[in-house]
Amino acid sequence: MFRNELKDQISNANKKRKMYEKGVQWIFGTEIFFGVLAGIFLAFNAIEYHPERFKIMAICALGIVAFQAGISKVFSLTDKLHQRTSIFLQYDELRMKWEFEKVKDPERLNEYIQRMLDISILDNELCKQYTENRINNMHKWEKNMEEKSEWKK
Repeated sequence: MFRNELKDQISNANKKRKMYEKGVQWIFGTEIFFGVLAGIFLAFNAIEYHPERFKIMAICALGIVAFQAGISKVFSLTDKLHQRTSIFLQYDELRMKWEFEKVKDPERLNEYIQRMLDISILDNELCKQYTENRINNMHKWEKNMEEKSEWKK
């Protein structure tokens, strides 16, 4: 029963980790794409090949990059990916230790069950911390946007 529960925990942790990994990869990939695109537009602007058109396009591309960077910060995707990876690795380490455990008596099994519960509790604590950080990041971003809009006035 312990092995099945641990296997389920590992599978769930890995699914969550992969989900955030894909999100981070997508955000960073599009940031790179639009950053390179902005660089190309600025290069065309520098050689004065339709300078106004490419200047506007470069500004738009840089705006998209800044917007995506803001989204990434607000959603704290890299923090969540670190958390998900850490929990997955802890469950996997517990599985490996159990596989190589020489003495698998009830007392030892209870220790491993407690470790599994500790990882689950840690995961919950990290989720709370992530939520608090995300809320703080959203407030900082909102405050920053308010300050920038007041600065322009």
